Amino acid sequence: MYRLNTDLRTGVIEVVIGGFWTDADVASYRVALAREVEAVRATGRPQLTLYDYTHAVIQSQETVAQLAQMARENPLKTRKTAIFTGGQLARRQACRIAEAGDHIQQFDDREAAIAWLRA
Repeated sequence: MYRLNTDLRTGVIEVVIGGFWTDADVASYRVALAREVEAVRATGRPQLTLYDYTHAVIQSQETVAQLAQMARENPLKTRKTAIFTGGQLARRQACRIAEAGDHIQQFDDREAAIAWLRA
């Protein structure tokens, strides 16, 4: 459902999203993300999040709403969040999540997303 890879040197938490999420998946993800955010905060670096949404299937409206809520919440809110997507429907869902705040941007490819995070 998801895979997290955190680079403590750069403060980037990379999240690969896949499959159709249930409420239990969202709850598990919330705990895992909080753990990674705390690990980055302990380094003193700003937390940056890179979402790979290219393998995600279309999620329920409830799941998208929960993900958008997490993007707005302290302690889970990171300084910058970049989401890159594949297809049109996934792009629309990513845009709905991106509406959660000014710190979130949606991109069509990984390179553009990383460049924005590092700017």
